[in-house]
Amino acid sequence: MKKILFVLVIFFSACTQSLNTSLDHNPYFSYHTIAVSSNTNLDFALILPENLSTERMYPVVLALPPGNQTQSEVEWAIKKYWIEQSIMRNWIVISPIAPGGKYFHAGSEIYIPVLMDTIQHLFNVEGDKFHVAGISNGGISAFRIAIKYSERVQSLTVFPGVPPGPADYAQLDHLLNIPVTMYVGALDDTTWINEMDSTAAILKELGVKVTFQIFPNEGHVINSLSSKMLFDLLDSYSP
Repeated sequence: MKKILFVLVIFFSACTQSLNTSLDHNPYFSYHTIAVSSNTNLDFALILPENLSTERMYPVVLALPPGNQTQSEVEWAIKKYWIEQSIMRNWIVISPIAPGGKYFHAGSEIYIPVLMDTIQHLFNVEGDKFHVAGISNGGISAFRIAIKYSERVQSLTVFPGVPPGPADYAQLDHLLNIPVTMYVGALDDTTWINEMDSTAAILKELGVKVTFQIFPNEGHVINSLSSKMLFDLLDSYSP
């Protein structure tokens, strides 16, 4: 379905844009707000590709931020991992801010389908599915979202990340048709390493295509994991 570009302009002009960002001078980056319930708004960062066209389809990555999932964490992750390669590779990146400080694996995950619907209304989303990725708390959120909304997910990438709880582990078979990539630093807390290792083993037993890699000499933040490496991986998962 073709999307009309002026609809995009009208929609974004109507969005609340009260958030300030150090990335304001980048013409491909912006913040926007949508109503996700009668009393809740969801703020999200958006990175658009060069030469946006209504004639083509775009892969979209839903990037879940680390830490408290606030605007500062969204910006940190965007600058470190997402913006360098996404623009030139014709990817769309969306990164939501947890409303009211409620994590995307502790209640706010229910708002993600509204965000997905909004993006699908505005753009031609490749395969009508989203690549879901997250860092630390964002990796935990990414597992919850990929399991809960698996029919809308193209791939899952966490660095690091594990399922949030027993109910999620009980539904790991929902990821059967989704490639899962799990990265962790060798110097990270052993709890992360051990739980990611056991999660990868469960996924393999279920028949899920899973890659688990430990980065030597890296801690909780994997500095040697570049934007290029991430988008090389994501490009390999595009249909």
